[in-house]
Amino acid sequence: MQRVGRISMKMRTEYTCPLELVHDMIKGKWKPIILWRLRLGATSLAKLEKDIDGITQKMLLEQLKELIDYGFVQKKSLPFVVEDAPSGTTSVAIVLEDKDAYPVTGGFAWIHWLAANITRFEIKDNESQTATDFIQGRNSWTSIQGGEQSAELSSFYGGMTPPDKPHIYELHVYALDKLLDLRRGFLLNELYREMAGHILAEYTLKGIYEN
Repeated sequence: MQRVGRISMKMRTEYTCPLELVHDMIKGKWKPIILWRLRLGATSLAKLEKDIDGITQKMLLEQLKELIDYGFVQKKSLPFVVEDAPSGTTSVAIVLEDKDAYPVTGGFAWIHWLAANITRFEIKDNESQTATDFIQGRNSWTSIQGGEQSAELSSFYGGMTPPDKPHIYELHVYALDKLLDLRRGFLLNELYREMAGHILAEYTLKGIYEN
């Protein structure tokens, strides 16, 4: 029995060929359907749920978690290191946004990732999915334009998928003198309200991404 997150999957201890292993990894009703849909390219969780008839949100999350753990699907958040944080820094907060989304969204920047109460200076690859020592807020996939994805699904890194042309993405990093009074699924305005008067330093890293 192999334990993956909150899901237990029965796996054999010995295999006679690679096909048997792959079969055990993707067996069941939903994994092949999910993989077939993902062959079309990047998509949001909300759209994936709508495209797959009959799947529940809970089941989709569980099946994707297994596919990610086995390496069939990639949904990796950005790694970064905070250097030269000022003395007295108690926590770090981040905002990853795309202002080039204005023409697509009809007038607002797209929030891809919100995180707060980070108490270390290095975030590793894909820790939006794996870390438990900081909290995350809702990204813009919860909006009407994002398909009104649930707060549960949206409180993670939401991948960069510019639909029209290469976009400039901005990672705003804030060094703070306290832990913020926020809960998982917080909104951008709540983050800035909590940070007011407690920002010791801030830095913005910009990068261009295209599909």
